[in-house]
Amino acid sequence: MKLNNYSLKVKNKQLVDNCDLNFYLGQINHIVGKNGVGKSLLAKDFLLNNSGNIPKSISQNVTLI
Repeated sequence: MKLNNYSLKVKNKQLVDNCDLNFYLGQINHIVGKNGVGKSLLAKDFLLNNSGNIPKSISQNVTLI
């Protein structure tokens, strides 16, 4: 999965700005960080596609565990 120009803004606070991310098929990808820094918010937002673009065929096959 590839995210291009991904941005995340919550309550007028820019958390991520213009970021490109790659996740590879068949690999386990982790989001790591301290408690309360927004890991779950970031993962949920990937699924909601706040901004940037995720090809529709890929976004339909994303799972959040």
